[in-house]
Amino acid sequence: MKPFSQGIVSTPKLHEVQVTEKNEDELRHWEGNLNSTIQKCYEEMIGFCDIEYLQLSDFPCLKEIWHGQALPVSFFNNLEELEVDDCTNMSSAIPANLLRCLNNLRCLEVRNCDSIEEVLHLEELNADKEHISPLFPKLSELRLIDLPKLKRFCNFTENIIEMLMLWSLTIENCPNMETFVSNSVVHVTTDNKKPQKLTLEENFLLADQVQPLFDEK
Repeated sequence: MKPFSQGIVSTPKLHEVQVTEKNEDELRHWEGNLNSTIQKCYEEMIGFCDIEYLQLSDFPCLKEIWHGQALPVSFFNNLEELEVDDCTNMSSAIPANLLRCLNNLRCLEVRNCDSIEEVLHLEELNADKEHISPLFPKLSELRLIDLPKLKRFCNFTENIIEMLMLWSLTIENCPNMETFVSNSVVHVTTDNKKPQKLTLEENFLLADQVQPLFDEK
């Protein structure tokens, strides 16, 4: 969000915007008016280091969570659960510039997003050979539900997708998903008539099918 409103906003009694709170140290910002304050927060990449749960729901005009700029690792450093729901204009759920901020993410759910074709957009990371550490080292739950245009989880690159803590994977009603990663040998397909749901803790027989999605190149 850059401006708060495209029109004229009158907030004569508002004198500060609180972005985050850290125990006794409260980070507050004010730049004369509400639009200027939000613009400054965006330009200076003021993050949300204390947020543990973030839900983006019913944002039909939202195209991406954060546009363009590279972000410090501490931006969403404590985020453990991210839910993206009914954001119909997004082509990917998590852009490359946000991935390095999610080292503590434990649960990721993407649902009801009509335009999403891939969950992770790795194009910029694929070109950056310096980024070699695994992504999502603590991710334990991944849910992809009702995504009609989803083709894959991500574009495979080197060895950066490594989910050693993952114990629950749900893929439900994603009729166009043919592969988990673009260069994977093993494919995940769904039945248009009967949505496929993969949950490892409920059916251990699926483990042999799901594990190669992360191991095979």
